[in-house]
Amino acid sequence: MYKIVIVDDEIEIVKVIKRYLSRIKKYEIVTYNNPLDLLSNVDDDIDLFLIDVMMPQLNGLELMKKLKILNNSYKFLIMTAYSSLDKGKEIIYEDDNIHIAKPFESMEYLEYKISKLLI
Repeated sequence: MYKIVIVDDEIEIVKVIKRYLSRIKKYEIVTYNNPLDLLSNVDDDIDLFLIDVMMPQLNGLELMKKLKILNNSYKFLIMTAYSSLDKGKEIIYEDDNIHIAKPFESMEYLEYKISKLLI
């Protein structure tokens, strides 16, 4: 079973993603609406982080940088409402980081991107 952590300050988005992914019996889903809460509870057995870019307490890009310092092998799926990555150019794209736009094309597409990262 893969452990996925969703971090997004939009509670409804977190609920929808969790509900969908929980139906797929190969994922354990943990959610946070405040990235600072995650930082105080993070552990090494997380397979993937789904992180929103725009959050008031700590933006998703800064959160990703902090998590990479804790464990450089963490994998990330960056969620953003930006229609282009002009604003997100500061994201360091590596093979293990994928950008996905919000709203999602479909939940199936989101799951496809997740499964690509977990291979």
